[in-house]
Amino acid sequence: MANQEHVERLNQESALRHRWRQSQESVPWNQWRQSQGAMSWNQWRQHPDLWYVLREVDLREANLCGADLGEANLNEADLRRADLRGADLREANLDEADLRGADLRGADLREASLGRASLCGADLREAHLDRTNLYRAILIGANLSGANLSRADLSGAILDGANLSEANLYRANLSRAQLTKTVLQRAILEQVMGKGANFQGADLRGIPWLIVMDLMLQSGANFDEIQWDRSTD
Repeated sequence: MANQEHVERLNQESALRHRWRQSQESVPWNQWRQSQGAMSWNQWRQHPDLWYVLREVDLREANLCGADLGEANLNEADLRRADLRGADLREANLDEADLRGADLRGADLREASLGRASLCGADLREAHLDRTNLYRAILIGANLSGANLSRADLSGAILDGANLSEANLYRANLSRAQLTKTVLQRAILEQVMGKGANFQGADLRGIPWLIVMDLMLQSGANFDEIQWDRSTD
């Protein structure tokens, strides 16, 4: 019985992939990708097996503004320069996805997984990333100003030159993260785990000096050449 159910499942996935290919052939893919937008995706999501066909899908420059992609399997998907403003990506699987230059302003990525994802130059201003997995994600030059990253896992992430001004990093895990010349002005850094993190040249101005001192006491962390508000006492 179990084998029969497995075969039926594979047949359903194969049929759905065939329908997906037909949809690409019936309308020029670049045109469909950019013009259909969130409404089409939200209609597609009604199919219970949709998420099996999104893995490794090419969504470069797609208009997904406001799309409902919660729990979607977008593992290794190509989302370069995609418009994902205000999109619902809660609990989505975006591991190893390519989101370089994507617009994720205000997107809801709570509890999503972006392990080893590439987000270089992505715009994540005011994005909701609380409890999000960003393990070893590449965020070089990304804009995360005002983003909520509370309790997010950023261990091993590369955030060189990123903008995290006024971001909420309460209880975030920054262990072994690279934050060279990262802007962290007025960010919330209470109870951050920063063991082995590299903050060389980072801008920590506007953060209470006691919070910065607490970070400095964590083993293996590098704070050479940082900018911060030292105590005048």
